[in-house]
Amino acid sequence: KALTFHSINSSTIISMSLLLKGGKSVSRVSALQWRCVVSCRCFSALKYEAHGAPLDVLKLASDEGVSVHDVVLERGEGVEVKMLRAPINPADINQIEGVYPKSPPLPAFGGNEGVGVVERIFGSSSSSSHIKEGDYVIPRFSCLGTWRSRILSSSVDDFIKVNKQLPLNQLATLSVNPSTAYRMIKDFVPLQQGDSLIQNGATSAVGQAVIQLCKIWGISSINIIRRTQDETVDAERVAYLHHLGATHVVFDDQLRSSNTHNLLKESRPMLALNCVGGKSATDMCRGLPHGSHVVTYGGMARKPTMLPTGLLIFNDIHFHGFWMTRWNDQIDNEMKRAHMLDDLQGMILGGELKTNTELMSMEKNWESAITKATAPHKLNKIVLDLLN
Repeated sequence: KALTFHSINSSTIISMSLLLKGGKSVSRVSALQWRCVVSCRCFSALKYEAHGAPLDVLKLASDEGVSVHDVVLERGEGVEVKMLRAPINPADINQIEGVYPKSPPLPAFGGNEGVGVVERIFGSSSSSSHIKEGDYVIPRFSCLGTWRSRILSSSVDDFIKVNKQLPLNQLATLSVNPSTAYRMIKDFVPLQQGDSLIQNGATSAVGQAVIQLCKIWGISSINIIRRTQDETVDAERVAYLHHLGATHVVFDDQLRSSNTHNLLKESRPMLALNCVGGKSATDMCRGLPHGSHVVTYGGMARKPTMLPTGLLIFNDIHFHGFWMTRWNDQIDNEMKRAHMLDDLQGMILGGELKTNTELMSMEKNWESAITKATAPHKLNKIVLDLLN
């Protein structure tokens, strides 16, 4: 076999032709043959080769850091996506630290969520896929590594088409936080207009999405937050949550007070959302009515949730866990996910739902972005600008 390489003008894409047995030359390989595509155009990425603290193990890689996994497309199939924006989520940090249940093999690129534009579709996928060149897309699954300027994937099915009319930061943050809030409100208790729910960690991105969705659906929300060391900051945070649509805001040290007890007795929240754990979760559960449901989706306090036995025996409270990654991986949820994403995008387009974001350059300020994203008491989601 002989190998012939063709350089395609400024795109610096190199395609490999094969001279097959019998002397037949193939200049454009088909879906039944091998193809190698190398893209070096303005490639940059945050990459790590070992687990550890993100600021210690992440490195900003350039063109020469392209992995073989990103440049080899077998059998002529694949897609090239120019990434535009990608947020920094807690799960991204945990993956880099090596403590998350689902992580990519090393070496790896950081990030699981983001939005990009399809630049090329190779092989038969270009005619059979509903995704076309120029479409905006988000990853279908986690571990794709979104903190990089370009992704070459062997399948266009690794992506989901989204509405390019929406702001980039909203598309980049669509599939994790708003989706988690949506599913937890919809899937565990059949809440109706006028019903109530309670949540801790209300200033988190999921918590803020819960507040906005409750407002849209006519559900009252009781929102628990932690105090900072600054009363002015605390007052601003309370005002901000009310602005989003929060019905009630309660500090976690007020959960055992008579006022909060009366509030819970009157509102009877049948759904509680827990992303903190520890004492906050225990105190929240004490005020729940008989037969209510508690959904845990995080553990920011890094302490176990201690449950009084009476809550289980006499109050018949039900406890669940929810993990958006696992839900997305279940093929039976494909149609539900499509409907959910359409629903959420409609809310964003209508101005009813918005993720509070701060844009920072990956190439220029990635270290500051990681520091800000992991700081306590923040109200915004840090989003990496992958273009500048």
